[in-house]
Amino acid sequence: MAARSNLSALDTSAFTIQPVSIDDDGVLQRVLAEVDAGLGAPTAQINVDLQTAADAVVRVIAGLRGDGALYGRYKVLAAVGETDFAALARLNRHAPAMWFAAYRYKLEREAPGRVVTEEALGGYNDLRDRLHFVLSYHFGDDAEQGPRLRAVTRSRDHLVLANNLRYLAELAVERADALAHDRKLDPHDVPRALAGSTEIRLALGAKEVPDVRWLDRAAVLWTLVQRDYAELANIGRFLLRGRPEEARRRFPSLVKSGGRRSDDVVEAPDDEATDDEAAGAAPANDAAKAEAPATPAEATKPAEATKPAVVKATEAATKPRSAKGARRR
Repeated sequence: MAARSNLSALDTSAFTIQPVSIDDDGVLQRVLAEVDAGLGAPTAQINVDLQTAADAVVRVIAGLRGDGALYGRYKVLAAVGETDFAALARLNRHAPAMWFAAYRYKLEREAPGRVVTEEALGGYNDLRDRLHFVLSYHFGDDAEQGPRLRAVTRSRDHLVLANNLRYLAELAVERADALAHDRKLDPHDVPRALAGSTEIRLALGAKEVPDVRWLDRAAVLWTLVQRDYAELANIGRFLLRGRPEEARRRFPSLVKSGGRRSDDVVEAPDDEATDDEAAGAAPANDAAKAEAPATPAEATKPAEATKPAVVKATEAATKPRSAKGARRR
């Protein structure tokens, strides 16, 4: 009872955040300035759809703030030093900025290549189609490869084309025995696909863009978001440890190993670690495990979870004057 009383007396009023939207130009510009100042440091590989990941983070934060009892307990842990509330505050700013940077990065990727000609890109699309036809015939019903093959479609996104070419070529190499007698498979198509994937990636990296590339900004933000979200998800699941299914639903992983997509997980490569591995960890201070009184969530307008990604492609790829309109189709 003494521990509960002591926790009840904690002042958590200083632990508060307000929702941030990509329409908030002031916050967006400040975040981008911070990001630009840190360019050049090592960053995590972008292995998920960053806009989907950003939307997931925004939903998690909105759900936490909207649950007065859970948010109150989270604040208590922050007040006793068992979690870093600044991580939540950073996520609140970085997730919308990451969404916007990811969108601008997509514009860069979809712009006509300056090294790979349109004729060459057309040839690579035909190559992708030929490999996809043969591999789908053999492995379309495969439990693991079937869904991945069905996800391979034509796209204006050059990076998607490069990824698809590499995936199809590597699958053909891996299953070479099953394809050995298929006369529809040109054996030269596999090395051509690998070479094409490399050529497109090199071309994307060599494209001349003014100022800082949005790819670099997106990579920095993804690195920051992954780190801070791991802290938030770990604490959130601990607070909901008595309801493990709800804990996983409300604090989902942003990446998942195994390459399989679910409704609440953003797909990642097989060798990518996930924050599910840390889900069982709990704050070390036993006193912090005591139930704390509910603290009403701030009376603010909830942040929107989904932001449609359409901004005119002719907009400059440098620092935006305004993010308004990025959410309108």
